[in-house]
Amino acid sequence: MRLCFLGPPHSIHLQRWVRHFIEGGHEAHLVSYEPVVPDIPGLHVHRLADAPPSLSGSLASPARDAGTRRWWSGRLPAGCSTLRMGLRWLSHGLRRTIREIHPDILHGHFVSEHGFYAALAGFSPLVVSAWGSDIMIHPWASPVNRLLVAYTLRRSALIHSVSPVLSAKIHEFGVSPARIVTLPCGVDEGLLDLHAAPRSSPGPVLLNTKMLHDVYNFPILIRAVGLLRARYPTLILKLAGDGPLRKDLERLVERLGVRQQVEFLGVVSRTQLMEHLSSADVFVSPSFSEGASVSLLEAMAVGVVPVVSDIPANREWIVHGQNGFLAPPTDALALAQAIEAALTQPEEWKRNTVSRNKQIIRSRALWKDQMRLVEAAYQRLCRDRA
Repeated sequence: MRLCFLGPPHSIHLQRWVRHFIEGGHEAHLVSYEPVVPDIPGLHVHRLADAPPSLSGSLASPARDAGTRRWWSGRLPAGCSTLRMGLRWLSHGLRRTIREIHPDILHGHFVSEHGFYAALAGFSPLVVSAWGSDIMIHPWASPVNRLLVAYTLRRSALIHSVSPVLSAKIHEFGVSPARIVTLPCGVDEGLLDLHAAPRSSPGPVLLNTKMLHDVYNFPILIRAVGLLRARYPTLILKLAGDGPLRKDLERLVERLGVRQQVEFLGVVSRTQLMEHLSSADVFVSPSFSEGASVSLLEAMAVGVVPVVSDIPANREWIVHGQNGFLAPPTDALALAQAIEAALTQPEEWKRNTVSRNKQIIRSRALWKDQMRLVEAAYQRLCRDRA
């Protein structure tokens, strides 16, 4: 198949997706407005001219200018910046480029941004992927956002959703269940063979592997660490990600006096990420919204006890007290108590939890199994088109 993708090129999720199909012998194209795109062997990159900064900031890359984004967002109502960006994609050759590629499938990742741009191209069959906040948060920020998301879903032949709760929300837009395929972005099978490494830190290690964005609720996490400091003075929270909130979070850490407890690792390599997961005691993520958290699934696969926010997407994977712990995303004290519960469970409980979570991943969330189903869905669309 000849496949054409629109999506944030610096997203690890899009990169994994593209690599899968290239390695499977398919022809993959990426249309991008980014001035710098990661080098993926075998990927055909088509850059549109006059690259502007992304205005939504939903999946910011290192190349995006936060100051410019704030300037625009302060002058345009929610949703209008995305509409304006879509029109710029069109005016700089999006439709012409896709006609020249002549793909079998056009796939836009992240409904409220690149999915919308793909819908504007007028190509069929169109597939869009809903990742989480593009359906759970963005449409409800303004009537304009809702109209853009509804338009995108209406123009799509197939909508890929990463969780049942996301699929239910998509259905509320009037989309037939027959046009929705629900598949999490799974994890590599090799993670199941990883086990806890010897601890190099003198105290418990908490780990969060999210990018530093508002939706992931880092202030609550840092405040929870502050509440735990007296009882666990050698506890360390490692933040393996970067993003526009870093400076604000560093100031919060200084203000709360937890500089010795919080370590900003920045963006780490895949190998380093696996090392941090293997040496962590607890994976913690109090995010406000998720689709299906790949970070959570990776932690479960490796065998790290998860403590995550009590939201529908996480309840699909975690039963409180059985294979992890849930806490309200707005309650630092409840989060601190859930972390302490994870740290103080008997060893037998921890062994059972590791075994249970690895089995959940093996049966429901392996990358190769999910992508095999995606490829079958692509092929059905191609047959229908023929």
